[in-house]
Amino acid sequence: MLSEYVVTDKVSAGLCPLVSRNSQGEALAQALRLFVGRGARFSYKELQQGTGIPARMIECYRHSPEHEDWRPIKAEELASLVRFLGPEFTTEWLSRVAQQGAFWLPDEDDTPPGAIAADESEDAARISRCAADGDFKGDGVVLRPVALRMIARGHRLARVA
Repeated sequence: MLSEYVVTDKVSAGLCPLVSRNSQGEALAQALRLFVGRGARFSYKELQQGTGIPARMIECYRHSPEHEDWRPIKAEELASLVRFLGPEFTTEWLSRVAQQGAFWLPDEDDTPPGAIAADESEDAARISRCAADGDFKGDGVVLRPVALRMIARGHRLARVA
C-alpha cells in the first residue's frame, strides 16, 4: 500500500537540515549589518532599488531571529541580495553558515587594466589608517570587508592566470 510509505512533515523521518533557520537568519542579519544601513556601503533605498526588495523587509532581515520584527527571507530575495551585493557579502554570509566563500566569475577581458591595482590601493590605504591609529580591534567591522575583497580579488586573479 502506498500510504504505508508516506512520511508526514511532523515526523520528517528523523532528519533535520544541517543549517537551522535561526543560524541562517542570524548569519544573514550579521552580513547585512556590515553592508546596509547607517555608515555602511549601501542605504536601504539603494538596496531596494538594486534588488527589488522593499526597504522595510531588508530592515526585518537585519534583525536577529529572536527579534519581534524579524522575518524569514524568501529564496528569490536572498538570490537578489547575493547578486546585487556581490561576493564580499556572499562570503560574509556563507562563511557563517557553510564555511564557504564566493567570488566573481570573470568574463574574458572584463577587468580593465589598473582596476585591480586601484582597488588594492584603496584597501591598502584603509589598512594603513588603522595601523596609524594603532586600533585594529575596534575597526574589525571595517577591516573584515577589506579582507573579503582581497580574497575575492585573489580568486579572480587565480582564475584568469
